[in-house]
Amino acid sequence: MKLVNWKKKKLLGHLTVDKCKLNEIESKTTAQADSEAWKNERKFRFTASNFGLMMNRQRNHSTLVQSMLHPKPFSPRHIAHGKNMSQWP
Repeated sequence: MKLVNWKKKKLLGHLTVDKCKLNEIESKTTAQADSEAWKNERKFRFTASNFGLMMNRQRNHSTLVQSMLHPKPFSPRHIAHGKNMSQWP
């Protein structure tokens, strides 16, 4: 039981972000999909990309968790679309 509580506290500590930490994450992840730090930060965060999956999940919760912790790589087509959409004229 103590191990579970310790793991919960460790995860919550990782997820807690103050303004200083937020600025640090932002500076480390500007390359987004090209950044390992960006990929690691997204693993434990609710994002627009995965919120619908979580909201509508009624079973196979372990499958959802596994897909979030070990996502399949983005395809170049999806990355190119995201980069094109983030460019301002």
